[in-house]
Amino acid sequence: MSIIVAPGANLATDEASVERAADRITAADVLVLQCEVPAEASVSAATIARDAGVPVVFNPSPVIEGVIEAVLPLTSVLVVNRAERDAVDPPPGVQTVTTLGPMGVLVGDERLPAFPADQVDPAGDAFCGALATGLALGQPLVEATRLGAAAGSLAVRTAGAQASLPGREAVMRVHPFPFL
Repeated sequence: MSIIVAPGANLATDEASVERAADRITAADVLVLQCEVPAEASVSAATIARDAGVPVVFNPSPVIEGVIEAVLPLTSVLVVNRAERDAVDPPPGVQTVTTLGPMGVLVGDERLPAFPADQVDPAGDAFCGALATGLALGQPLVEATRLGAAAGSLAVRTAGAQASLPGREAVMRVHPFPFL
């Protein structure tokens, strides 16, 4: 399995473009960041969100030195896999979610079971997006993480980062979340 990244517009994201989006960031329910845009842009977006009381979910993937250290202090929820967990030391007060593939997921020290799936492709984007959706819908982190795990279990069954993203109806067939 190979993951190919064509950064394109991500690398062109700068502080000025983030400032132009400030109204959307402050109006958001959750801000999700990864290490796919320059550190300055991520820090700017996270600062705007934090100052507006918008939770920042940070998935430091791909692991890029400089971005992680800059964004971690502004993070509300850190989402890492097993390998990333060893590379990232979250500051006090940051809630940590660790994905463990077929072994489930940890929310802090609480282990949640995995939803059954045969893995074809990674699930990180689907997991983070659904977790953020759960938080945006006012769910506690554990329940939002269950939603992420359900979406991730569907995403791994289909090749392709975008083609594999499940919709609400597909997730509800895996687990009937009452808040969706």
